[in-house]
Amino acid sequence: MHDVRIAPGAVRDLDNIREPDLSRLQSRILSLEHDPRPHGSLKLEGPLHRVRVGDWRILYAIDDKQQTVTILRVLRRSERTYKGI
Repeated sequence: MHDVRIAPGAVRDLDNIREPDLSRLQSRILSLEHDPRPHGSLKLEGPLHRVRVGDWRILYAIDDKQQTVTILRVLRRSERTYKGI
């Protein structure tokens, strides 16, 4: 089981999301504790991964050595979603 941590940028992202999207995103984030590489997740560069939740993307890093998943950003899908990663 991995420890899920949420970076300050992701906290700000989540603060601006309304229901029912917020509940779906929080549920998916918590599920990463048990399965950090769920079906449908996509490995990006290095330790970065992303998972889709409707129009939203959860960008996170996995550290298997430390058994942690760090949620970096939670963004609505757009042309700019993956820029600057």
